[in-house]
Amino acid sequence: MIKIVQALECIGNYNEIIDINGLKFVELLDEAAHQYDDFVFEDIVKVIKYQYSTVRWFHDYIKPKIKYGDPLAVYEKITK
Repeated sequence: MIKIVQALECIGNYNEIIDINGLKFVELLDEAAHQYDDFVFEDIVKVIKYQYSTVRWFHDYIKPKIKYGDPLAVYEKITK
């Protein structure tokens, strides 16, 4: 869960992060993809209100790396 939140925070604040380490950023995204679960993601986006663009970027990155789950569908279900 922590890696998913960290990844979403980095994506959402990417332009404000000075000297971001690109390799570490990709490693973080890969770890978040490895830990991804729709139920966990739902709990996260119910508490932390991420922008659509942040969730879309996260979805586009991890979707090819996960067998099950759909972050964008979870987000859209919650934000209706």
